[in-house]
Amino acid sequence: MLTHVKECVDTLSYDDMVSSLFSEEKGYYVVDQFLQQQHIVSQMEKEAVYMQQEGLLTLETLGTGEYSRLLTGGDSYKDSPRCIEFVVSFTRHLPPLFNKAIAAVANNGSCALINLDNTACMGKLLTFDRNAKMASLQLLIGNDATAAADLENNPPDSARPFTCVTENSEIEDARKITAVYFMTDEQWDLTGSDAGITFQSAVCKEEYVAPKCDRLVVFQSDASKHQKEGWKGKVGTEYASCLMVHLCAEWGK
Repeated sequence: MLTHVKECVDTLSYDDMVSSLFSEEKGYYVVDQFLQQQHIVSQMEKEAVYMQQEGLLTLETLGTGEYSRLLTGGDSYKDSPRCIEFVVSFTRHLPPLFNKAIAAVANNGSCALINLDNTACMGKLLTFDRNAKMASLQLLIGNDATAAADLENNPPDSARPFTCVTENSEIEDARKITAVYFMTDEQWDLTGSDAGITFQSAVCKEEYVAPKCDRLVVFQSDASKHQKEGWKGKVGTEYASCLMVHLCAEWGK
């Protein structure tokens, strides 16, 4: 797994990545079929579902069905080995290649220089549980079917604002680049804004990126305005997961 992630990281176009991240028209970079091996993606998804079913994740917000856990290694490795290996290898191998690409652009004055640290990151697993969401909605509104349907489509935190990852940080935040990797079921409905991310560019242009299985989305932690869309799901697609990796700047740079 570690080697495979490294090989996938090596194949990314870092010139295109840097160009997209610092474009006023865009501000994010998308790669489909990042791992290119469905059995690996399925193993990672199963780890996420297992952790939710075993009560190893923490509820994000009541009524959303969204649960999370920081991936720190150690004792948690046995519960999610593939997910943790993804984070470790991604963090180890992407920063040197990114740093080389952005240094060339920064020398031309096109953007500020960023030096990512390949030994420091924040990894987080997020899992959606539709059954848990529906149960929590019933607790909130009882047996009122109309209210339940309305609340399902407009959950308590549906009015999520456009914000940067580091915007509400009260201390100096070293996070510079964020990557979201989707392990969504292949049967997930991608036709509407069911989960995924909506980005708002520097010129206020909004673009939606669907949570397609095996899709990697990269953006600036401290500059890319985005809105995380709520998960909805349906019968047959009760679970969905993604990994979020925050890459940090080298200390003092």
